[in-house]
Amino acid sequence: MRLKRGVKIGPVGSVLLLPFLLFAAGVSIPFAVVAAYRQKRNKRILQAKMKAQGRVMEWSDFLRALDDTHGTAIVERYSFKGPVYSWWTPENLYDACPYPTVDWMTLHEESFLPFAVWCHERYTSPESGRALLVNPGPKGEGPSLHSRFESEAGRERWIEVVPPEIVRKGR
Repeated sequence: MRLKRGVKIGPVGSVLLLPFLLFAAGVSIPFAVVAAYRQKRNKRILQAKMKAQGRVMEWSDFLRALDDTHGTAIVERYSFKGPVYSWWTPENLYDACPYPTVDWMTLHEESFLPFAVWCHERYTSPESGRALLVNPGPKGEGPSLHSRFESEAGRERWIEVVPPEIVRKGR
């Protein structure tokens, strides 16, 4: 098998490619602004829906729950760029789960769709889930939570999940 190498386009090709690159940049900027607006709007809609159902947890309560010895934090991540939602359930997800749990990247594989569906229906679904949506905390505090997610006994108390619709898109 022969490895592909980069294509050399030379100085004339570079000049011809420049307008295309400028056009692509001009199109991508408005697209990114619209995508960010839609993501924020969808987050507000989800928060309002969960609040109406009494399924919202304040940040300070979430931090206290992490310090306790029970429950599981669920980090629902659609992609590396987001959106990312934090959920809390007083249940131990690892004890209740009938499927194998793996890391977030592996969860994108179609064979883990049953786990994604189970987790969504039982915990993170706005219609049928039981987990509480965690209100966002102060800026910069979210990424530092990783160290709090593990209990003193070393048992995992958090899991990153992929929503089922993302797994289905990967088919």
